[in-house]
Amino acid sequence: MPTAMIDHLEVNYLTRGSGPALLMLAPGGFDAKLNGGDQLARHMRFARENGLAGVVKRAHAGKSFWQDPEAGPWASVIVRDPRFADEFQDQDLDRYLGLVAASARALFDRDMPPGAEPEELMAMKVPALIIPGDAGARARAHSRLRPRAQVNRREIS
Repeated sequence: MPTAMIDHLEVNYLTRGSGPALLMLAPGGFDAKLNGGDQLARHMRFARENGLAGVVKRAHAGKSFWQDPEAGPWASVIVRDPRFADEFQDQDLDRYLGLVAASARALFDRDMPPGAEPEELMAMKVPALIIPGDAGARARAHSRLRPRAQVNRREIS
């Protein structure tokens, strides 16, 4: 049986039919509570108030972007790569905030996971399993986009 590792949790899934399977999970894994746009807004507010040096300091607290949005989407790279951290904090703050805002609009412009457009999802002819977590509205949206998909309605803890 195929498996996928998500947030240190081994997820087993069954494939039926032919071709590759599509396994979609919320960004941030099973514990995702806010959408990515909210996360990026929190990061931008923190960066505006504390500067990029403050973001670098926050990143060294050791939490990921999904656990601590203020640390930003580059937190793990900042911690791993001192050269990147130096260049990150030396860049122009306003330009950086503009890039983050543009990325948020491009990635999180709707109540859907980032990536494929709804029309692309509807056209896909591969098996799909939807695991909605605690976001019932998203599960319903996915169900409409993938009417033949199996929706897991059991609580996952």
